[in-house]
This record gives sequence, C-alpha cells and structure tokens, in this order.
Amino acid sequence: AFTWTPAAIGSYSLVVRGITATGESVVSAAYPARAAFARWNWRNPSPVGNDLAGAVRVDGKWWIVGRTGAFVTLDAEGKFDRVDFPTTQHLTGIAYANGRFTVSAAYRDAAAGEDISPILTSTDGYAWTPLLTATGDNFNLNFVTYAADKWLAGGLSGTGGILVTSPDGLVWSRQV
Repeated sequence: AFTWTPAAIGSYSLVVRGITATGESVVSAAYPARAAFARWNWRNPSPVGNDLAGAVRVDGKWWIVGRTGAFVTLDAEGKFDRVDFPTTQHLTGIAYANGRFTVSAAYRDAAAGEDISPILTSTDGYAWTPLLTATGDNFNLNFVTYAADKWLAGGLSGTGGILVTSPDGLVWSRQV
C-alpha cells in the first residue's frame, strides 16, 4: 500500500512508476496531487459513517469514495450528497480523465460476500459498470490514476502484487 502525508497544504507532483520483476520500467509519469482537506473533522455519521479513501475534483465538485461502498460528492458550498453506488465493496480510489470516472476497489463485496470486479467505470459519476476481467480477478486494488495518456491501477493479494494499465479505462492489461 502506498501512504503519503504531505508536508503542507498545496499542489504536489507525485511520480508513479511501475517496474517488472526484471527491473524494466513499465510506466513512469508525474501525477498532480493537491492536499486540500486541512483540519478535516470527523462528523460521524455525516457525511458517512465509513472511512473515506480517495477523492477527485471534477468541475468544482469533489467525488469521494470509501469503505463499504461509501460514495459522496462535496460541492463548493460544503454540501455533501450521497451517490447511490451499486455495491458495498471497499472503494479504495477514484480518478477522472477524458470524460470517464474510474474507481478501484476490493474484489469482494463486503456485505454480500460476493466476488465483484475491482474496477468500475462511469461517464457521469452515477451509472456505474463493473469491469469483470481476468486481469484483476481476486485482487484488491489500492489505487487508480490517470497519467501520461494511460490509466494505471495497482494493489495486492495474498500471493503478490498487481499492476494493470488501460488506454481507455475499459480494457485493462496486467503488467505485473
């Protein structure tokens, strides 16, 4: 898992790099990041009673995901709205590029106990499609991002790690 604590509020450039077992670079790109939630105070159960794990800002609105399918938006006035998400999977990350949202998740639905895709996609943020592919089956994806004209998602399982890429957010190929 990747953990990053910024030194201060502001804009940052994170370098994401994937390498093969032989040390060959698969993807290397800078990803812009902002540390924006200074002095965030927990107000359980508002907006949700779950840990929040990822956020992306699109057209002035924050789209925020978290455990057991927690999904909310936060507008410029500070108003939270819940997004009706089709699963109770632990959502670990969210990214947006080229008119497409992509969410990374655990492969197993926390409440239903069913195996579900660890990658879901949407063009509007409300209607979601799980992408069931052999490249991500039985893996918990910990992040998703878009950099250097490529989608990138990665995570771990009990047997090792996984790194998948996609040119369009729809068709994914396992790299590691």
